[in-house]
Amino acid sequence: MEHLHIQHEKFLREEREKMSMLVARTQKMKSQNIGGIQKHNQREFEHNSNQKIDKDLSHLNYDLVNESNIDYRERVTEIIENQKTGTRAIRKDAVLVNEWIITSDQAFFRNLDSEDTQRFFKCSVNFFEERYGAQNMAYAQVHMDESTPHMHLGVVPMKDGRLQAKNVFNKIELLKIQKELPEYLREQGFDINRGQEGSEKKHMTDKEYKAMHEKMSEVTSKISEEENRAMVLKEQNNSLETKIKDSKSFLEREINSVPKGRKTEEKSSNGETLYLVRTSEMNRFLEMSRSLNTVLMANASLERERKELLEKNRRLEQRVSILEQAQEHAAAILKTAKKHASTIAQGVFERAITFSKTFYKNNAEVDKESDRVFKHIEESPEGLEDKNKWRKQAQQYEMYRNR
Repeated sequence: MEHLHIQHEKFLREEREKMSMLVARTQKMKSQNIGGIQKHNQREFEHNSNQKIDKDLSHLNYDLVNESNIDYRERVTEIIENQKTGTRAIRKDAVLVNEWIITSDQAFFRNLDSEDTQRFFKCSVNFFEERYGAQNMAYAQVHMDESTPHMHLGVVPMKDGRLQAKNVFNKIELLKIQKELPEYLREQGFDINRGQEGSEKKHMTDKEYKAMHEKMSEVTSKISEEENRAMVLKEQNNSLETKIKDSKSFLEREINSVPKGRKTEEKSSNGETLYLVRTSEMNRFLEMSRSLNTVLMANASLERERKELLEKNRRLEQRVSILEQAQEHAAAILKTAKKHASTIAQGVFERAITFSKTFYKNNAEVDKESDRVFKHIEESPEGLEDKNKWRKQAQQYEMYRNR
């Protein structure tokens, strides 16, 4: 019985692994991001720099919340003002929208027709509406003109009459969404699973994700080219080996056909037995000898070519290996870039501290410089690993100013 139980668990695990995985990732949108995301989502650009977008298919895009294109800023402001209970103004650096990207792999959508695809995205919207309120859904733009169908879902993080993204989408809530959204979709009849649980993979912004996707496509294309070249070299190598084998067979046939002279009783000066051979047979033997030398030289040349091809093939395999390693390290490069951005921000912060120490009596100048520094920090890329350190340094800075 225990053995059957183990087999059953193994079968279920293998079946889950065959299922397509849901992609549900979020990014924070502040005031300065709203215009750009509107142009991208509603395809309002004059010149499209994204080569993944097929303009001939853009008419198939649709919004599940709005019947036509809208002004994102006006819509978000309307949602906030209709629910805000306090009189305090919204901070300029506040997160106005949490935009969710909802999608899966191409195999998942190949098994769906257009109606089921729309129902998949509509069910996803329903999940967020039930959880965070239909009144907080700013847009739900579905893109059908890129390589894989996906939805940009804009959720305004309003709760208890306040805009509070940190409380609405905290770490615990994000983990719940990753678990409960695929469960909800399976209940609606979709054969989809959650992403790898406990994965150390980091979320990327939409721009980073597309840049990574393009880089991966480029690397994959190069690997395919190198593999094709390696295949051609292998075929050439096999052809050379066949020629060498044919040459050896020819030599064996020629050697076996060498005319045998008639033995005589005479001996050479060193005691060797002499044979009587006709002049015509001797001339044929000499001609065969010359042919033999030609074949041996050709074989030597073929063998050199074969070794050169083997060496080229070995170098190509090394290049393919290097390209595969580059594919694995691409994510690490993005992470390193973020750390550089953090270092720049820290330098600006230290400059502000030095400035305040020198002119701490001039409060207006200190406040101006302080606002400039904190604005720079807030506009730094998402994913900085030292936000707690920034918060602590900011508190120490405020204590110094208030002395």
